[in-house]
Amino acid sequence: MPPGYHPQVHLDLSNGKLHHFDSASDLTGVTGLDLSGNELTAVPGWVCELTSLVALDLRDNRLTDLPPAFVNLSALTTLRLDGNRFPDIPAHLPDGIKLFNVYEGRSGW
Repeated sequence: MPPGYHPQVHLDLSNGKLHHFDSASDLTGVTGLDLSGNELTAVPGWVCELTSLVALDLRDNRLTDLPPAFVNLSALTTLRLDGNRFPDIPAHLPDGIKLFNVYEGRSGW
């Protein structure tokens, strides 16, 4: 591989009807994560440890807020949250987000 090459690793766990996902080992190189279409009521704690994560899709779950550690996702630029149950715009968003999708009609605010 050429110097400076960083492969993109996308993990698709969408539409699995997951209620929770307690742990994941050695996912530090994941740059894209799709957890859409599950039944998550909270963001799994290990997600906030994925410091290489650039894109995160959490659409169509049952989320009502984001954990404080979510702000640690400093590489995150794309975040999809539509189809959840957020009463307000979530706090704890990383500074680098360039694409942030939350549709008011589906999120309750």
